[in-house]
Amino acid sequence: MSSLTETFKGTTMGMLKTYVQQYIDHTCQQVWEQHLPEIERIFAKGAIPVMK
Repeated sequence: MSSLTETFKGTTMGMLKTYVQQYIDHTCQQVWEQHLPEIERIFAKGAIPVMK
């Protein structure tokens, strides 16, 4: 496995920003999708209806 220095050698800040943003988006999306059924269940059980 290469080090971060080797991986990003010659990379501009814009490219680095894009890489980090894509990584975070991908990771967060996976976590959200994995936990969505539980979140929906908790919300459905404990949510107070706004309109009757």
